[in-house]
Amino acid sequence: MPFSTQSAFDTYARNIHFAASNVMKVSRSKLNEALARGYGYRTYASLCSALKDGPLDPAISFDHAVFQSSVAELESWSKVPVLAVLAEGLTFDIEIEKWPTGPGQRNNARYEDIAYHVVMNVSKADGTKADAGQPFTLPMLDQSQAEERFRIDSGYAYRVTDGLYVSRFRRGSQTLRSIMKDGRWGGEAFIYGFAEQQDDSLTLGTMKSGLAKSILPTTSNRVICGIYHPDSYDLNARRIEITLDTRVLDFLHGEPLVFKIPPLDKRFFVMDDNRSHTEGIGVIVNGFWGAVVNSNGIDEAENPTSLDKVRVLMQIAVEKRLSELGFNRKQG
Repeated sequence: MPFSTQSAFDTYARNIHFAASNVMKVSRSKLNEALARGYGYRTYASLCSALKDGPLDPAISFDHAVFQSSVAELESWSKVPVLAVLAEGLTFDIEIEKWPTGPGQRNNARYEDIAYHVVMNVSKADGTKADAGQPFTLPMLDQSQAEERFRIDSGYAYRVTDGLYVSRFRRGSQTLRSIMKDGRWGGEAFIYGFAEQQDDSLTLGTMKSGLAKSILPTTSNRVICGIYHPDSYDLNARRIEITLDTRVLDFLHGEPLVFKIPPLDKRFFVMDDNRSHTEGIGVIVNGFWGAVVNSNGIDEAENPTSLDKVRVLMQIAVEKRLSELGFNRKQG
């Protein structure tokens, strides 16, 4: 998406910032810097200087690995997956509407909670419905059942119960795995806490943020990396899966994608293909790679390499390989 003027670039950056700001705090200036680096400029100022001399070279392609690395450096690891998808041009909206209150309605004196209808829609840059390349795990908003003040549940049609099962509080019921269908996900939200019921604005904002961070990354047109905690796994083990979009598969012409696994302190992988993590190589076959990622010799809560960092570094590793193979130029 080479730009002809600074105004055109600023509009692009502003749209990303506006969308992201609905669900998390993002610095506009840091976003500008990260986007400029993605287009091959050291700073936003140098990009603006280049645009004063005329439009950017149409041959310039956006380096997603550089952009994601820059967001991680300038903002945080946790913000990368959402901003990466928004930089691809995807858009979203989340609607949370309280069910009617009164006799015969869902919200009435029989229930201590307050219920809401929740819908999230995601669209591609051309306005068509986005596809989901992976299931996602619903955000857990409280750490234990005793502390639970509010929660989000999937509608029946969006629940995923096959494969590795993930339940709320690891109690064996109420699956947390879900998937977006035809650009849409729907469910319900419940607020139990008295204080949260009196003023639900902060709670609803927390829910929107959690949903966006869970769902948006599964709609990438490029690389999807997800990490979740199956009930059958040890407390210090997680499942990690990487999926490639159909456009990437078409580019690869059915060939496996070999990528370098970055060094990750206090982490080791047990890959589905039994390849040793000591080789430092991952092989994506038919658009999929999976492994168990373990906390090596330390409790997960104390691991210096967060799961957010693991997820992003693995995604960047795949993006780097695609860039080396010329995928970014092909898309441009």
